[in-house]
Amino acid sequence: EQLTHLFEEEKIHRRHDLSLRLLADRLQLSLQQASELLNEHQGLGFNRLVKNHRIAEARQLLLTQPDQPAIDIGLTVGFSSMSAF
Repeated sequence: EQLTHLFEEEKIHRRHDLSLRLLADRLQLSLQQASELLNEHQGLGFNRLVKNHRIAEARQLLLTQPDQPAIDIGLTVGFSSMSAF
């Protein structure tokens, strides 16, 4: 599925400018269609989906790169600040 590819292969969640509009454009869907896709097939809204992917990747990086500062990992996975992480 294209949505899975965007998050797992392209790691679109790392983009600081990621928005529902940008995701919809990449999926070639309208905003409403993209929102419905996320809600119906993922059971999550856009913000929750993005945050879940960022947290999952950060968790993995924290385990595999324990010497890397947490703020660097947070920024790498797409969080805009330590407080957001």
